Order: sequence, then C-alpha cells, then structure tokens
Amino acid sequence: MPTSATITIQRRADFSSSHYFWVNEWSYDENVRAFGVTANRFGHGHNYELIVAISGEVDVQTGMVMNLKEVKSLMESTVIHPLDFRCLNRQVPFFQDNQPTLEALSVYIYRRLQRALAEANLQLAWIEIRESRELAVLYDGTPVNGIHEAKVFWDSIDDEAGYAHDVTGTSRHAIV
Repeated sequence: MPTSATITIQRRADFSSSHYFWVNEWSYDENVRAFGVTANRFGHGHNYELIVAISGEVDVQTGMVMNLKEVKSLMESTVIHPLDFRCLNRQVPFFQDNQPTLEALSVYIYRRLQRALAEANLQLAWIEIRESRELAVLYDGTPVNGIHEAKVFWDSIDDEAGYAHDVTGTSRHAIV
C-alpha cells in the first residue's frame, strides 16, 4: 500500500514587538559602536510578519493537512499572544539570555510551534519572520550555535522567581 504524499500548508500572522540590542558586560560606547542606534535602551518597534509552513499527510476524512482555523488559533496562543505588544528584552524571558535578533526570534517561534504541532503528529517545515520588506529570516529548525534555548517555553517573567532584566541606569539617547 503506497504512503500518502506530504503536503505543506502555510499560514500568515502579524504581531508588533519592540526591542533593543545591548550587551551588559560592555560599556555604553562599545554597545553604540556595535549596535548603533539600536542600542537605545528605550527600544524601537517592528510590525513583524510571520509565515508558518506545516507539513503532513492529508486527512482522508477532512481532506486537509490541518484546518487553517486551527493553525491560526495555535499560532495565536503559542506565538502571537506571548510576543504581541511586548518589549522582547524586558517581557519575554527567552531574551534574557539572547539578543532579540531575527535569528533568535526565529528559533523561539519555531521551537514553540514545533512542540505544539508534534502533539497533532504534524511537522513544522519552516518559518519565515519578516521585520520589514528588506529584512527576513527563513528557519528550518536546525540547531543554531550561540542561541540559548532554555527559556523557550516560559511565557512570562513570572515563570522564574527572581527574574530581573538589567535595565537600570539612564540612557544617553535623547527621545526625539
């Protein structure tokens, strides 16, 4: 008996988050040299676009790999809710250990969706996360050196008593 072909479906969603780049062990000048204006600890925001590709066999009863309404609901609960209208540095524990780059954000999103889809016997093929029309990352789940995944499934800073992001001190950037 032949096996059924694998089909890949896609769903898109948007969310808004802010972030900044900063290495606590560096001086202000070193951070500005490395990150330019994105070292401004007041942060800056993006309207992100997320495209998720899910692979699986077509269910003989429904005729679908997965109902796209279910995909939307899964994306909202797993990814959008924890990230939308959040400062990644200050409100998402994963970024306590990682710079909030597109690369790290793609790992965070992929791992959370991957676990949720595994429960439905589906495979996350890849995700694409866009910060703008010019900047995007396509990620297929391959482990990435330098990204610490320990806090991927923490939904809030309340998941760790004593969590404190170092945001003390004044910024030398002017608010314009």
